[in-house]
Amino acid sequence: MAPYPTRFAQSPLTEAVFEMRFAVVPGRGIELLPGVMLAALGKDFPRIEQMPLGTLPKEMRDTTPQLQHAAVFKLQGDNEAVLLGDRVASFNATRPYPGWSKFRSRAMQVASALKEAGHIANLDRYSLKYVNVIDSSNVTNPTAPFNLRVEAKSCELSPNGFRLRFETKIKDFLNIVELTSGVTISVGKEKLHGTMIALDTIMEPADKGFWDGLEQRLNATHDVLEAIFFELLTSETLSAMGPSYD
Repeated sequence: MAPYPTRFAQSPLTEAVFEMRFAVVPGRGIELLPGVMLAALGKDFPRIEQMPLGTLPKEMRDTTPQLQHAAVFKLQGDNEAVLLGDRVASFNATRPYPGWSKFRSRAMQVASALKEAGHIANLDRYSLKYVNVIDSSNVTNPTAPFNLRVEAKSCELSPNGFRLRFETKIKDFLNIVELTSGVTISVGKEKLHGTMIALDTIMEPADKGFWDGLEQRLNATHDVLEAIFFELLTSETLSAMGPSYD
């Protein structure tokens, strides 16, 4: 039996993102990349659109740190998309999550297309981020669904307006964990309400063997993120999701 569930009757996952940040080959600009990626991925991502950021001058994007890794173009598929920026590319999948095997296959397809595009000079970092919403409608303490205890002396923590962010280093990966209570996330016609738990597992700098060992790198990243997520959940929280094990 797998150590962790492989699917849920009531999945908490709203979005999964595999992201790559890179330095660009001198003289290459973002303008050509969407067309090249569309030629390689157009069967599964047939629709291309410019994001609002794309209307800003490139000089402004280059000199504003928070814009340097933001999306400029999007290739849209069914419940999934490829986002492209001046120094970033990502594969995003929303509900219903296809499972790790299919997600990994698509992420490898996108990464390979990016490499073949001849656009990047060097990969700076890669990461895997999962955003989940845990039902917390029946709890009075925002940390109750988690193997996590936060105390503030005599202050009682309210399930509304609770936010927590921390970082932890595991197997050379930097992991950012964020919890926010009382959120509502819309995915299509579905709305999820509860406590958001977002996990971002980052490898920086990216090692030079990334492209040759792409599947291995992705599996290693997923293993770390998965372990953090399930170890943060109480047995009661996990059971309420209706887990299945292959």
